[in-house]
Amino acid sequence: MKARSRNDEGQDGRDATVRSFLRFTAIAVVVAAIIIAVGESSRTDDDASRDVAPAAMKNDPLAADLARCRDVTAEQLAADDSCRRVWAENRRRFFAPTNKTGEAH
Repeated sequence: MKARSRNDEGQDGRDATVRSFLRFTAIAVVVAAIIIAVGESSRTDDDASRDVAPAAMKNDPLAADLARCRDVTAEQLAADDSCRRVWAENRRRFFAPTNKTGEAH
């Protein structure tokens, strides 16, 4: 029989540590994949939740156009000038300074 040296025992300990780490990593990846799969399967893409309220459409004439343009792809947007104008107007409204104290004139 061959006597084990001190170096061989240290190597076995490192091998066991590496195997334990790899086993833990593999289990963590599988658990994460399961959590993601369950989350995606329980997710619903309900178009009704994305609809703009009719009252908002009455008060804001751009709301209907924004709702239509929301689902336009980038390729369709390149050919659709009306959606580009609607988004530009929406940005202008959003970034426009508001006068909270009323008109000074």
